This record gives sequence, C-alpha cells and structure tokens, in this order.
Amino acid sequence: MPIKRKLIIIIGASLILMAALSSYYINAIINESDHLNFLSTARAFFQQIQLTRSWVAMQGGVFIEKKDGVSTNPYLMKIKDLKYDIKDQTGTQYTLENPALVTRQISELAETSAMFKFHITSLKLINPANAPDAFEKSSLKLFEEGKKENYEYMFDENGEAVNFRYMAPLFIEKSCLKCHEEQNYKIGEVRGGISVTIPADKTTVASANTLKPIIATWLVIILMIIIIIYYTFKHLIINPIDRLAGECERVSAGDYSKSIATAAPENDEIGKLSAAFEKMRATAYDYMSGLEKKVNERTAELLEAQKKATEAKNAAESASRAKSDFLAMMSHEIRTPLNAVIGFSDMLEATGLTADQAEMLGYVKNSGQFLAAIINDILDFSKIEAGKLELEKIVFSLQRLIDETLAIVNVSSVKKGITLNQSIDPRIAFYLKGDANRLKQILLNLLGNSVKFTAEGEVLIRAELVSETQQKAAIFFEVADEGADIPEDKIEKIFSPFNQADPSVTRIYGGTGLGLAISNKLVKLMGGEKIFVKSELGRGSKFHFTIEFDKDGDGGRGASAAENVFKPGETKIKYKLLLAEDNLMNLKLASKLLTMCGHEVKTAENGRLAYEMACAENFDAVLMDIQMPVLDGFEASKMIRAAGIGIPIIALTASAIKSDLEESVKCGMDDYITKPINARNLEPLIAGIIEKKKAKK
Repeated sequence: MPIKRKLIIIIGASLILMAALSSYYINAIINESDHLNFLSTARAFFQQIQLTRSWVAMQGGVFIEKKDGVSTNPYLMKIKDLKYDIKDQTGTQYTLENPALVTRQISELAETSAMFKFHITSLKLINPANAPDAFEKSSLKLFEEGKKENYEYMFDENGEAVNFRYMAPLFIEKSCLKCHEEQNYKIGEVRGGISVTIPADKTTVASANTLKPIIATWLVIILMIIIIIYYTFKHLIINPIDRLAGECERVSAGDYSKSIATAAPENDEIGKLSAAFEKMRATAYDYMSGLEKKVNERTAELLEAQKKATEAKNAAESASRAKSDFLAMMSHEIRTPLNAVIGFSDMLEATGLTADQAEMLGYVKNSGQFLAAIINDILDFSKIEAGKLELEKIVFSLQRLIDETLAIVNVSSVKKGITLNQSIDPRIAFYLKGDANRLKQILLNLLGNSVKFTAEGEVLIRAELVSETQQKAAIFFEVADEGADIPEDKIEKIFSPFNQADPSVTRIYGGTGLGLAISNKLVKLMGGEKIFVKSELGRGSKFHFTIEFDKDGDGGRGASAAENVFKPGETKIKYKLLLAEDNLMNLKLASKLLTMCGHEVKTAENGRLAYEMACAENFDAVLMDIQMPVLDGFEASKMIRAAGIGIPIIALTASAIKSDLEESVKCGMDDYITKPINARNLEPLIAGIIEKKKAKK
C-alpha cells in the first residue's frame, strides 16, 4: 500500500487525538472559569471590607456600647489626646473601636456565617495578635516591591482544593494619621494588607464532574481506534522498517558481505529506501579498507600527542617540585647559619662591650636582621606568586595590633627625631577576625617606609570605620608622612617587584624593592582593592587601603595567641628540656640561651638519639630540629608519639614552606619556632607552649 494511504490513516488518528485534546482544553477552560470566579469573589469581598475600613477611618472610629466581653482597646489608650471612652446622658458607657478592630470583628462574623475569613496584618506590627502567616508574610514583601495583589490555593491531602486565599495591600490614607502619627506613617505608602480566605465550594467544580463520563467514553473509543491503527500500522510500516533497521545494524557492526533486503515491495517507498541503503552499503564496503588504514594512522598520531602532553605535565610538576625544594633548601641553608649569627649577637650584646665593640656588633646584628628580612620577602613573594600563601582567621584587637606595630617602628623614629602618632576611630571598640599577622606586616612596611624616607616631621597612622553590619566591618587604613614626595609617573612603579621610585634609593637606604609589592598583593588577598597613593610636593605622601573583616561576637574570648601570649616573669618554673639539633652552632646557641634562663638542657645530635633519650628520661618538652642525620625530626616525633609519650614537641625549623609546617603537625608536634631564633622571645615561647599543654590536661 502506498505511503499516501498510510498517511491518511495517520491523519485520521491525529484528528482523534485532537478531539481528545479538545476535551481536555474544555475542561481546562472550566477550571479557569472557576479560578476567575474565586478571584472576582475575593476581590469583591476585599473591596467591601476595604470600603468599610476606610469609612470607619474617615469617621475616626466607631463607638460601641461597653457590654460583656467589650473593653477599651489598650492600643488606643496609648494615643495622646484621644477620647476613647464616653458616656451618654443615660450613663451608658461607650468605647471607641478603631478600623483594624472593626475589620477583625467583621472577619469573625463572616467566618461564622458565610465561612469567609478576613485578616488585617502588617510586617511592622503594633498588635502581636495580628502577626502574618507564611502566605501573608510573602505577600506583604511582594507589595513592598510594587505588586498589587497575590493569591494561592490550599489543598487537602487528597489534592483537592479546600480554600482560595487572596491578599491585597493597604495604603496609608490621611484619616490614618490621627492614630498613627507616632509611627511616622506617610500617605500612600504600604503599611500592611488584608487577606481573604474563601472555602472552595464543591458546586464550583460540578461542571467539570459532569464531563468525566463523557471524557471516559471518548477515551475508550479513542483507545479502540488507536489499537486498530497500531496493528495496521505495525503490519504495513513498522515491521518492514524493523527489518530494515536490523539489516542496517548488521552492516554498522561491520558485516558488509550480505545485501540489504526487506519484505517490502519494490514499488513501496520503504522498498525504495531499502534499495538506497543497499547502494550505500556497497559504496561503504569499497572505502572500508582505506578508512581502516586512515583510522590506524590517526590513532598513532593521537597516542603520540598524548605522550607529549603527559611528558609536558610531568615536566611542569617536576619544575614546581624543584621550585619548592629550592625554596626549602634556601630557607634551611641560609636561615641555619643566620640563626647563629643573630642569636650569638644578642648574647654577646649583653656581656658588657666597649663602645667600639658594641658599634661593630650592632653592624653585624643589623646586617643579619636585614638579610633575614630579605629572605622573608623573597619567600613571601614566591608563595604569593605560586598561589600557596593562605590567610589565617584569628581574633584580635585592632588597637593592640597598631600599638605593637608602632612599638617596633618607634626605635627607628626616635633615632631620627620623627614623631609617631595614631588616630583610631573610637567606634572600633569590637574585636576583629582575620589575618592579624599579615595586616601587621602591611602596616609595618608602610610605617617603616614613611620613617625611612622622612627627614623630619610626623608620621601618622589612621584607622577609620567605613561601614558596619552585624557580622562585618570595613576599615579604612592610612599611613601619612611629611617626607619626600613621589612623582606621579613613578607611583605605579613602586608596586612592581624589585623596583623603587628612584634607583639611588637602593644605594642610600638599601632594600629589595619587594615590600610594597608584597603589601599590595596581601591587601588584595585579604579582600581589598589595592593600596592607593596620594603624594604632594612639599607635603609628603599618603598610603591608604580598605579591608573588610569579620566581627567577633564572643567579646574577644577567642583572641589569638598574640592577645594571650605567655609573658616573661609570670612564672619562675624551670624546665628539663631535650634539645635535638645536628648543627653545632645552633646547638650551642639554643643550649646556652636556655641554660642562662635556668633550665636544665640535654642535647642529642640526631633523631634516633633524641627518641632513645625521650624514652629513657622524663622531660618537660623536646625541641626537635626537622632536618637531622640518622633519623629526621618528623620520624623521631612519630616514634615518640607511638611510644605513648605525650610531652610537648616543638619543631625548630629553618623552613618556611607550608608543607613542612603541616607535616610537623601530622607527625605529632605541638608547635614550631622558625629560625632565626630571637633570643628575647625563645624562653617565653617555650614556656607558653608547655604551660598551654599542661592547662589542657
């Protein structure tokens, strides 16, 4: 049979389907009319209650007789000069009812007589009894955004509509101001709304119910027709197409040896389609051998490309590891002897030197500290560039942080006769949460530069509260000096790595040119835009930035160790310490410093010996170098912990690489001290860690 006749059958089936869809559409129209009926009824009821409320408001309220259950509205008693209770000539008492109360009473009457319910409510309540429910609350928010009305259906557990809810806004009228003047009401603004709840009357869906038998009959007839069409269509079209599809799948699986054949007549369109597929099969067979060769060649090319990509990836990972290893090696190899230089300088300074000796020792000490600062700058810059610098989030006091920063810079400023001043916004009386150490690093760099480049005058640090929420506080920082100005075309240059505004500055003052570059990147990492500069000829320069911090709602009880640091002199406890260090200079330095503080110190030159001594004797703490022969500090710490020894283990490390510091924690170490060691801070740091662990126990 030609396809045309088959199409006639399909069209007939389509018409039947359209009839079914028409029935569905009619049912939908009936449902829509029911919805419009609900909506128009709710609007009419809203208009009635709104007109009643407006009329009562225009009259200034309605006086009703005070009977049983009727009392003076306590909210009206709060309105100044309002007469809310009166008596007539017979002595009968009346009390004033405001529009909201009248509306509520009408709602109660409607609910008992007509099963309708009204509710007047607002997001800015005067009477808590009028609090909105979830639907009313969401509607009121939409009204504030400009929407004119809102509605929803309420369904029971069977999915049947039981209620229709409608709500429209109430606008402030002139008559409302008499009672609500103290609430700062303004004519025309939205101050609430009235919701209307209408029960879904079963009669409203009766028209839909009458259609159900008709629709069911239609469906049965259509189902029978579809079955007849299906089997006819299957015999004439589906079965031949299925056979053709099976032949095509055979060919697609790689079997080109047999011709494609179906049971369809040759003059049938499906027969013609089969003949066309047969021609395609023959053509494909001719090209298959050549295609297979091309596929093999392309596969070889892809495998080669994949191999090169893998090699490139491995090379990149190797380069990254080499960079990290280089930084770790540089940190350890330079910091280790530098630790001895600075440490022994501190000790030698306290031995009573001549003026010339003290001067020369000062040069040695300053050079060591300058070299340590350069190493720190390079490591910080490398970590920032690699994206591996992570910020801490600790609780701190901004006032204390600025005081500590100024105390560090004060030594240099006093020598030059420069005045250091601060201006802290008194509104910043709360504790902040953020990276206090990195903030101090930024401020210390800016203050240090200002003191360095100011010959005379004043350097001022200012902190001002820009904005504040319950959880956040944005703070503006500014460091202003009266030193040399910076040309406008050189301002961007000073934030570039290893650059300064004037090359002669490096020869005069020294420095790597990394300080401002690092500080600017730290500001961006902490959420700020950047460090801005304003410089005027003869008036100095101002550096400022803004950072948003979290506010601490715990009153500073979670303050960082910087806030609760162990102070020298708080305890006279003498500790028995085990010092594991393979470098002879650092071993003598740390041992002598601790012995001078009155502690008993025993030493071990490798991790194996440290483990054996920790198991054999009772120590208050172990100071463990990380890189040692025989057994390194990581493995020694693991073995000590595996032996059940819980004393504090403090890492002595020249590495500033985050992976090494994280590894020290994983191995059971309690804390770490980074070289070069500050002689004045070593003993209190150790004492603080020991006492902190004792307090936890």
